[in-house]
Amino acid sequence: ALVAAEVAKVLPPAVLVVSAAGCAGGQGRGLSDLGEEDLLDSLKEWGVVPSEIWEDEGLRAAVLPSLRGDLHMFEHFAPSEGVLGCRVVAMGGAQDPAVSV
Repeated sequence: ALVAAEVAKVLPPAVLVVSAAGCAGGQGRGLSDLGEEDLLDSLKEWGVVPSEIWEDEGLRAAVLPSLRGDLHMFEHFAPSEGVLGCRVVAMGGAQDPAVSV
């Protein structure tokens, strides 16, 4: 959603559809800086990543860097100047443990 919003400022679509997320930039928990085991424990606690990923060492090695990068971006995001010139549809779930509604 963060990247899509930034791209939409430059190349505005008719409608921007994103999944909901909490506020980014300075709001992170510092997860991206944790060691591997602490990061895995935190992600397991959230319950948002299937256990098969943590149980398979090769799959974990393939997925963890991307997850860490996403967390880093979310924790350090600073939006560019400007507003969106399109409608925005944000979808989220009332039972999503990672986002309050």
